[in-house]
Amino acid sequence: MFALLRTAPPDSHGTAARMVAAKRAAYDLARAAGVVACPVNALPLSAADWRAHHGTGRQS
Repeated sequence: MFALLRTAPPDSHGTAARMVAAKRAAYDLARAAGVVACPVNALPLSAADWRAHHGTGRQS
């Protein structure tokens, strides 16, 4: 397991959005390498992200 735990000053406008964008870029890079993410994070995940993480739910 690898985790990035970051903080930002509360008065830093736009910092949170930049941090989430950077986290998304890191997530996409990791997914391309076959890594899965623990869904306990500040990254908004789409339905496609969840399907990629959990699979289709169908058993072969």
